[in-house]
Amino acid sequence: MNNIKQLLVRDVYKTISLKPTVVPENTKLEDVIRAIIKDPVTRSVYVVDSKQKFIGFITVLQLLRLTQIREGGALPRIDETREIFQIETTSRIDEVMHPSIFVYEDDSLLKVLGKMLEEKVQELPVVSKEKKIIGDLNCLEILKGFWKI
Repeated sequence: MNNIKQLLVRDVYKTISLKPTVVPENTKLEDVIRAIIKDPVTRSVYVVDSKQKFIGFITVLQLLRLTQIREGGALPRIDETREIFQIETTSRIDEVMHPSIFVYEDDSLLKVLGKMLEEKVQELPVVSKEKKIIGDLNCLEILKGFWKI
């Protein structure tokens, strides 16, 4: 195997998360939640346009935070007020998804880890040069790769 600093996305993805959860851009929020529940390994649901190109995603943590707020468990933080309002007032995923942050198979795993920590996400889609989803990189795969477990 490669030196740890030379690990690439291709070296670790598809070792735990075998098939990304993907939905069309007009999917209702309830159906996104159903898709997440079907795959207990997933941390995100990826959204594609009519040509199957990746356009964004929504995370499990976003949905958990929304649930907490809806059920009266907490008030939204100032920095998340806009996002929570959008989620509360819509039923469509394409109106509340994260922008299209993604990685390529040839990306450095160490740089990708930095991107994930900066964006506070636990999973990112792996896309082809045409922006079609070919897999996803789960945080557990990163741990497995760096720790050689």
